[in-house]
Amino acid sequence: MASFSARIVLLGKSTSVKSKKIHKQILSTLQPTEVPKEFIDSITVTFSNNEVVPFDTSKLKGNFSLDEVHTFLKEHKAEDKVDMIEITINLDLVSSKLESSSNSLLDKHFK
Repeated sequence: MASFSARIVLLGKSTSVKSKKIHKQILSTLQPTEVPKEFIDSITVTFSNNEVVPFDTSKLKGNFSLDEVHTFLKEHKAEDKVDMIEITINLDLVSSKLESSSNSLLDKHFK
């Protein structure tokens, strides 16, 4: 079984330039140990032998957590050490969700 002492890297993906400052704030506040499934664009696992394996996010039952990685490693019978886990977040979706949530919250108080 593969050992687990990997770096976890949180990356952001966006097609919107206007929200660059907001996207930086989002990335700085997210904890990569548990990420809502709906915001994940992709996850890749890089092993010590430089093999890069995509993590199938469609199998996630809820939020992504490190427990999911342990299950993934067992299913793939991984023998090498995990060097890095890259989680790419859809920042446009996160921004949109935050905006709609804050608008609906404010609407309740100012209508």
